[in-house]
Amino acid sequence: MKDGYPVSASSFAVNLAGGTVFLAALFLLRSFWESDSVLLSVGGLVAAMATLLIGEVFYQKAHRRERVGMLPGAIRNWPVIFTKILSYNTTLALVILGYYLIPEYQKIYYQEFHAFLFFLLPAAFAIGNLYILLFDHRLGSPDDGILHFGHIITGQWKAADRTKVSEYFKSVGLRAYFVPAMYIYLIASLETFIAGPAVYMKDNAVYMADLPAAGIIMTLLLAYFFLMIIDGLFALIGYLATFKILDSDVRSTDSTITGWVSCLLCYTPFFEILLLGSVLKDLYYNPQWFVWFQNYEWLMLVWGSLATIAMCTEAFTTMTFGIRFSNLTYRGLMSTGLFRYTKHPQYVSKLANRFLVFVPFLSLNGAGGVAWSLFLFGLLCLIYYIRARTEENHLSIHDDYVRYAELMNERSVFSPLARFLPFLRYSREKALRRRLF
Repeated sequence: MKDGYPVSASSFAVNLAGGTVFLAALFLLRSFWESDSVLLSVGGLVAAMATLLIGEVFYQKAHRRERVGMLPGAIRNWPVIFTKILSYNTTLALVILGYYLIPEYQKIYYQEFHAFLFFLLPAAFAIGNLYILLFDHRLGSPDDGILHFGHIITGQWKAADRTKVSEYFKSVGLRAYFVPAMYIYLIASLETFIAGPAVYMKDNAVYMADLPAAGIIMTLLLAYFFLMIIDGLFALIGYLATFKILDSDVRSTDSTITGWVSCLLCYTPFFEILLLGSVLKDLYYNPQWFVWFQNYEWLMLVWGSLATIAMCTEAFTTMTFGIRFSNLTYRGLMSTGLFRYTKHPQYVSKLANRFLVFVPFLSLNGAGGVAWSLFLFGLLCLIYYIRARTEENHLSIHDDYVRYAELMNERSVFSPLARFLPFLRYSREKALRRRLF
């Protein structure tokens, strides 16, 4: 415990170092691969992940944590090792097959992800198999889902624990789904950053060349785009770096339909089809802040600064997770950074970011349009509230999260608001009954 807060699973200092190295690598590699965003993303990703993994081992010493159960020495059980290797490679083959058979992943939208797979698959094959050979036998609890899936493959049906196999495939399915989604988000942000704010503004029919403060506004936008890259980078790293030996494995997965639906609604392709394409279309296609305020330079400066700050808090919250970012799973408590002030800094930042970017209190359709945009923004807030509440309900099976959440009832910046809206206060009893309000 530090200052009353349970110890955080990740170190913000290590994660910040990873982000800094990524930035340095990005600008260094830019001189070699000026127009290839895939190579830039891969080079930056490798540099950041190497920094994070070094920090986890030598600074965090995550491999020595009691939960990891690292043994000082152990005899290799070769039948178990071979079963796990077979299981791992079969799983990898199934994921690859899914990417090439599911029609969604054949769209041009995922073209750069397929280029990324050219680098990712050899790395996943080599690292995964070496991990099993070198480290798995030294962990205190080798009896896991990957082993039990191996029992099924080898025909040892009676030895297979179906519950562990189910949990294993939920974890694999989540990572297989989110890796392409996060990589596309990362590469899109990187390409926008490389193209520069001038191109982005021109695409939105806004020309600022004659404005005295154009340079400052362009700098704000450039910072905004870079923060989007950091957000996507650490989200992607979280799904790639799932290692029991570093205490970043999946400890539990949300088992509720409400939790899964409210989460997946916010990501491609469900977001584009169901929210952006229909329900929230009028909100997301509202002119952005720099369109509304292009004739009010001082307001552009203030509003752009606020939007950049909101994006900064969103990106830095994702960075706080380090190698442990993940939706719908628990991979260790976060109690540092902005998590010291609210249980859900990322969701608060996302909503503030979207409010500032899409300006729902202004509309081309008059007062009726404003009312409708604000209603849609309220609906978006409800979706994120449900995500937050289902997340709390799921994490309440873990004692360290309960201690943290109960502490935040008093220390959160929203605790005064919860006195007037009691349903906002955390209650383990209510959480275990899966209450939303």
